[in-house]
Amino acid sequence: MYTRRWSTRKGSVLVMTFVLILTVGLVASALYATSSQQVLSTVNTRDYLKARVIAEAGINQAYNRLKFNFDLKDEPTNFPPTTFGGGQYDVTVISIGTNMARLESVGQCGRATARVAVDLLNLERMSVNWLPDDPLRDLSVFTNYSILTGGAITWSGGGEMRNGKVLHANNLL
Repeated sequence: MYTRRWSTRKGSVLVMTFVLILTVGLVASALYATSSQQVLSTVNTRDYLKARVIAEAGINQAYNRLKFNFDLKDEPTNFPPTTFGGGQYDVTVISIGTNMARLESVGQCGRATARVAVDLLNLERMSVNWLPDDPLRDLSVFTNYSILTGGAITWSGGGEMRNGKVLHANNLL
């Protein structure tokens, strides 16, 4: 007759239970680590995108100052570090000759930093008065077209249209 030894079977159940608990613990730890990493990655991406937008805001601010007075490029105190949109930007203007400059802006948000650069060429101004409070009168300087909105054109006599551009009137050619 065959007799079983209960002592060996009891030990194997204990080992199997321990292995199962260890496996479940490792899987739970891996899932927690993965989800934590995804949250951190999302925060870093958000901060970088905000830092880039903040750096671009710095470029826009510097450009708006320089378009009215290009000589401001030679004085760094005209472009101090500025707090903006939950972060900060710092613009550096590098003068390249008398009519060129390079704007470099560093935006920071959280732990992220983004850099943006733009090259400017200061061209001779045509017939438009560029003072900040004056309206633009000759928009064809920018578009090679004359633009009329909210009114009517009265055409009489034997005039001609030049430059061969397309004429749009009420959305019709």
